[in-house]
Amino acid sequence: MKKIGIVLMLSLFFGCSKKQVEVPADVIPRDTMIVVLAEIHLAEASIQVLNVEVKDSLKAVSFGFYNYIFSKHNITQELFKKSFDYYRSEPAYFHAMYDEVITRLSEDQAKYSSLPLTPPRIERAVKDSVVKPMPVK
Repeated sequence: MKKIGIVLMLSLFFGCSKKQVEVPADVIPRDTMIVVLAEIHLAEASIQVLNVEVKDSLKAVSFGFYNYIFSKHNITQELFKKSFDYYRSEPAYFHAMYDEVITRLSEDQAKYSSLPLTPPRIERAVKDSVVKPMPVK
């Protein structure tokens, strides 16, 4: 009877522990995927800030942002979609990943929100003292 109790306790313990997810080799690694997802969310926020009104222009801007992110991480759109679909098929794992994406974005926001909001200095291309008026003939 005591052995049955121990077996039940062990099975309950191991049954309730977190499932270890083995990511296939043909999927973007978890850490890289977190970075890519964070950058995609920043790109989408930038697109909203740009407030592009023409649908065709919006597609072009979005396409440019996504292509930059994918090329930066040496991945393709197809690989990203396949990886996203894989991680989405593991809801608990995907949720934990998104917690890290949100943490990463929050840390970036805190870091950059402490910077002063002064416009960049624009130097004049030609100094006034160098340019002299031409005499009128």
